[in-house]
Amino acid sequence: MNPADAADETPEREIARLLEDITAYAQRFKKSRERLLDVQHISHQTGIARDRVHALLRGARVEREPDEPKARETFRRGLVVQRLQFLRQTRLKQVARRNGTVEEQYSLRNIEEVTKISYQHVSKILNGESGASADHLGRLEQFFGVEPGFCLKTEDVALVGHLRQMVDVDLPKLATQALLQGGRVALRNPGGEIDHLRDILPVLDQLLTQQQDGNRH
Repeated sequence: MNPADAADETPEREIARLLEDITAYAQRFKKSRERLLDVQHISHQTGIARDRVHALLRGARVEREPDEPKARETFRRGLVVQRLQFLRQTRLKQVARRNGTVEEQYSLRNIEEVTKISYQHVSKILNGESGASADHLGRLEQFFGVEPGFCLKTEDVALVGHLRQMVDVDLPKLATQALLQGGRVALRNPGGEIDHLRDILPVLDQLLTQQQDGNRH
């Protein structure tokens, strides 16, 4: 892409361009694009609600950060609340029960014990009653196991970043494995058929390691 085109590219166009690349890979693998695009996984990785991911993949306009300083501050504060609530709903703890293991949300006390942020203040942050300092936000992101800055990524930054990871890293890895297997992609493992890229990649990593080990002997 030349500089002039890059300057004119909107988030919607960039998403569309990345989806075209993913479609090309899907056609090469003789699979539908939907098998490579696991909406639930994308939602989990980006913090964007599943319905919204669906809409963005279908061409909906992204929500832009306002230019006006006060409006931008309000937007960012709301974004942090939204992302933190999402993390609390999706990053669950394993709890042993008499009839087996269940998943539950972390309590405010659980969060306090690890982050050293009082449960009262955590509650206020999650409810949007108080803003999170950079230090507190970093501790909360670390608690939920996401990279620093996760809660401040707008939906276009988060989604474009995920799709670019697919196009630049994950799908080329899959294509490499296809070449190693003579042009055919194995979408099966001993446990049954694999439907999505998130399930394929660990298998490919193992196969590539075996291939490399075999080449050393």
